[in-house]
Amino acid sequence: TRELVEETGLVGLNRGLLCVRGEPLRDPRKHVITVCYNIEVTDLTTLNAGDDASEAKFYDVQTLLQDKDRFAFDHYEMLIEVLTKLSL
Repeated sequence: TRELVEETGLVGLNRGLLCVRGEPLRDPRKHVITVCYNIEVTDLTTLNAGDDASEAKFYDVQTLLQDKDRFAFDHYEMLIEVLTKLSL
């Protein structure tokens, strides 16, 4: 949750691991590992870009699902996996 606070100003409670991706060729720039957690955030009013983020916004999930090109690398597939695990 430390990274959540640094990047968004939001404070959350870790509810568990959702998925991990680490295929060496998933990002052509270098080997990157992504870890997704289910974080419960109760106060959304403190959303603010911080640390190395240029902006922080909320997006409607259904809108995101309609535009796969908005996602880099395998992030769209990760979103589908997370939504399936959360039954959303």
